[in-house]
Amino acid sequence: MSSDPTGSPEATAVEQLEHFGLSTYAARTFVALASLGTGTARDVSRVSEVPRTRVYDAIDELHDRGLVDVLQSSPKQFWAISAETASRTFEHELQSRTEMLRTALSELEPVERRAEQRGVWTVDGQIAVTERVREFFASAEEEIVYMTVEDLLTEDLIEGLVEAANRGVSIKLAGVSAEVQDRIQDAIPGATMFESLWVWSDTSAGRLMMVDGRKTLVSALVNDEDASPTDPRSETAIWGEGETNSLVVVLKAIFTWESGRAANQTYGDTRFFELQTFIGMVGCGTPQGAARFKFRRGEDYGPHGDTHLRAVKQFDSRDLIDGFHDATEQLVSQIQSESSFRRPITAAIDVTTIPYYGDVDGMPMVSGTMNNEERAFKFATLCVVERNIPLVLAVEPVRESSPWDENPPSQIHRVVRRLVQRAKEHVPIEMVLCDREFDSMRVFQTLSNLDVNYLIPKRITSSEREVIEQMEEYDQEVAVESASVHVEAGSHPMQFLYVPSTSGEGTTVFATNLRVGPDEAETFCRRYSRRWQIENEYKSIKGNFLAKISSKDYRIRLFCFVFAVLLYNIWRLTDFLLKAGVDGEMDYAPVLTAGECVELVASALIPPD
Repeated sequence: MSSDPTGSPEATAVEQLEHFGLSTYAARTFVALASLGTGTARDVSRVSEVPRTRVYDAIDELHDRGLVDVLQSSPKQFWAISAETASRTFEHELQSRTEMLRTALSELEPVERRAEQRGVWTVDGQIAVTERVREFFASAEEEIVYMTVEDLLTEDLIEGLVEAANRGVSIKLAGVSAEVQDRIQDAIPGATMFESLWVWSDTSAGRLMMVDGRKTLVSALVNDEDASPTDPRSETAIWGEGETNSLVVVLKAIFTWESGRAANQTYGDTRFFELQTFIGMVGCGTPQGAARFKFRRGEDYGPHGDTHLRAVKQFDSRDLIDGFHDATEQLVSQIQSESSFRRPITAAIDVTTIPYYGDVDGMPMVSGTMNNEERAFKFATLCVVERNIPLVLAVEPVRESSPWDENPPSQIHRVVRRLVQRAKEHVPIEMVLCDREFDSMRVFQTLSNLDVNYLIPKRITSSEREVIEQMEEYDQEVAVESASVHVEAGSHPMQFLYVPSTSGEGTTVFATNLRVGPDEAETFCRRYSRRWQIENEYKSIKGNFLAKISSKDYRIRLFCFVFAVLLYNIWRLTDFLLKAGVDGEMDYAPVLTAGECVELVASALIPPD
């Protein structure tokens, strides 16, 4: 692009954008992107004569104004909003220049603007997010599912919904008051109002939207808690489009599973998954959940509770675990470009219990617990415990030897092997953290054979007590003892680390296959504190996603647990994508609550009328 194209559309656009307050570099960058459609900093610099090092400053300026979306890839890609949207944005600033800018930019648009933008895009500011929602409304062909806080349902958006309804698009809304519902019903008689299961005013959610099952948008209110939703700077959103788009794939990951049921069944697998999502979402049992589901969706929409349970029983246990593995692969593939997953991660392995009440005869998958009088189903998981995205990467049933069955003695190292092997197919693993339940030479050797490091607290036996007594005698707080593992699967050198307990009383002993000196032992062992995340994950899985059932059938219990873990992963990954859009600190605390995400998943599963 010439630096002085007198009278050309480029020159006109740059001049008008400068009049609207953009810097020269920002104006040239926007015009370049308008002609490119999408591009990297290198692309922009090549056609605009903006120095590459200044393109990023220009992009920040444009992004702040809601004129450019950013794809979090490597290298980053940039996408300029359409001429129509840019015009409406500037109408809020100066109406007199809008038509001139509309003409100039429309001449610069690609001949055929791509109908589908790859990747997950971010947009900042309430005005810019509203414009993107309007674009989605205008493109809808079959169905709009839209959940929002009332302050964000503006007259312009209601007008967009009316226009969509007039085209025959099905409209489903939630999150607004009865008064607003009446107003919408007057304007759109065919619109469906459904009750949200969460009080939106108590959350940071802004909007949740699905259009035609192919376009998704999730937003959060990101200012201080006293900020108004209508504050132009208060909202950040991520959006995706297309069957293979990251965000769409994330929300539809449960379609990976197939039950193997007959092709002529009354209800497709999707209806059963939809019902299972609903049961976990409302926190009830299958009979009550099926009845409430029919009330919300229609008498003939979904299966009866007994039919649902019969279908669930048709999932083979190993096929179910394989299905979870395939779905997790789809989820992780959406963020493998992120730096967190390009480097080896720290993972935690633990076993959680689901209480069982009833006769244990003939129940080989029921195990005892630490409380000798209680019984439970047990499941082992491997979870990422980095600060930014606590995903569950692998799930395995735990089968133990109990007085009421003929199971062989517990082989927990085999469970560990399967978990790590599965997880390493998704991401590289550097360190595995386990609790004392995994204090076993076979577990140590299994992890060593899998080429991962480990940090596991040891049970205190007479050998450890002798070392601790010697430490007390010589007034030592830290000690490192060299050791080795020799089992049938191999051998390797290891160390026992004696460090002060985090409770402030006594000494804790850790086993590791890394070489750690006495001066660094205490700091190194603090890495174990990351393992607490897995306990929070179990609480969230059981509290927000697990159906409340009492079935004695292990197939049903396994299905419900694995399905709940998958829903948890969908929540955490969607939250990660939203945080990446906000471009803030990737800490453990979610921006999007579990309930909000499950509601979005449910909306994604509602097929067009």
